[in-house]
Amino acid sequence: MTTAPTTGIIVLEGADSSGKTTLANHLRRHHNAAYIHGSVHHDFWLHHIAALRRAVRLSTNRLVVIDRNWLSHLVYGQVFGNAQYDSAARCLDRVLRRYGALYVLTSPADQARQAERWAADKAAGRHEHY
Repeated sequence: MTTAPTTGIIVLEGADSSGKTTLANHLRRHHNAAYIHGSVHHDFWLHHIAALRRAVRLSTNRLVVIDRNWLSHLVYGQVFGNAQYDSAARCLDRVLRRYGALYVLTSPADQARQAERWAADKAAGRHEHY
């Protein structure tokens, strides 16, 4: 029996070391999902609009997972003062909702284990570790 491919967009948000990428990798392996990794950029609009366009285009025939989107960047951009994010970024959310995107907020049940993973990742010099 053949099943139809899973399509759509899933946006993963959450703190560092909360399981976003682990969940994204699971979806990639088990659902052949396309993967888009967001990161804090100085050119907010160029980066996020390009990612949004790619996600919408790919989602017509496969599942797309976005690992971090503008919500994470709104927080981290403010904390580090290196990115210009404002409430106008919500227009990106409106587009994603139009295409039926599902937001998943990751938060592990074991907060102590998350803190350990965060410290290990930081000590290892993990790229984009806040």
